[in-house]
Amino acid sequence: MKVRRRCGGNNWGEIDEQQGGYEGYGRGHLSSSDVNASEARALNADEADVVGQGLARQRGQVENALQGLDRWNQGDQDLFEGVFGDTSPAARAHGAEVLGRMQALNGSYSAENFRVDTGYDGIAYVDPTNPNRIYLGERYFELGGNSQAGVLVHEMSHFNVIGATDDITLAGAGALSRTLMLPPTQALGNAQSYSIYVGCSTVGGLSQCM
Repeated sequence: MKVRRRCGGNNWGEIDEQQGGYEGYGRGHLSSSDVNASEARALNADEADVVGQGLARQRGQVENALQGLDRWNQGDQDLFEGVFGDTSPAARAHGAEVLGRMQALNGSYSAENFRVDTGYDGIAYVDPTNPNRIYLGERYFELGGNSQAGVLVHEMSHFNVIGATDDITLAGAGALSRTLMLPPTQALGNAQSYSIYVGCSTVGGLSQCM
């Protein structure tokens, strides 16, 4: 186990256009019995367009992260260690497996896989046993593009067939520093860790997210 470095601030969201970063996702993931389908509706045309852009942005960001895991130069290793605390072959392989599965799922997704839960005051949630559906709160559409893509990374990682992650930390004030201090065994199973890793891969490293 390697010593994790402490990092202050939570400015990853500052790279978002006219947005102040991620907000808390609230429930994160639910059991199928907790999903209130009666309040979930299909997306309208404008929402479908936003989600399509989010999926495209997520796809590009995950591809950047996968390229870093394949390239594995010193900068790539520093970023992975900064987020997950471990650059062992097993940790690297696990990260690549989760993101590879996520990229494949992204390629199968469209607006039809989303529902808007009008009774939910958070950002998004999923039933981890159902990889064909993501539920969005109306607040999702108030986020900037990078945050929307980050939400999709976070939520897809919860699916049992992708990463079966938990919400050990959530987005919000101080979330970046809390997430970066997780031990590797927790970080590799934390949804927000993947969201941060993918986002920081896109902007050129962890220092750009500080």
